[in-house]
Amino acid sequence: MSSKSASNCVSALRRAMRAIRGQYSRSVRSPRSAKGREWLLDNYYLLAREGAAVLKALRACPPLPVDVDGKPRLLGFFGDYIRNAGDVDTHSLASALAEISITSAETEQLRLFWSAALILSASRAACAPLPDTRELG
Repeated sequence: MSSKSASNCVSALRRAMRAIRGQYSRSVRSPRSAKGREWLLDNYYLLAREGAAVLKALRACPPLPVDVDGKPRLLGFFGDYIRNAGDVDTHSLASALAEISITSAETEQLRLFWSAALILSASRAACAPLPDTRELG
């Protein structure tokens, strides 16, 4: 991965982790902001641990193909997959991966970029506005 694409990826993940940490802190302090974010309260420690591991692993990541935006191609692929797949299962993921031609270096980094894409997705979910439950009742 070029130093620019690595830097872009690291910056995006650091922003995501700050957003997750901020929402977690608000949820801990305020029961009102915690309502609907129980998943974050229950799983924050996993996100924090995985985020730190991904950031550390990115420092040792070899050069990888990038997309037109200069981001690692696998990060974009997994991000799109997570947004569009609905239910994620091994078969559908394997089928989607078979449709693109990945390099051997990318094959070695599949888990890393899957984890990175999940963290970015968790950040979007943690920071998304919650629905007004008064309208549902």
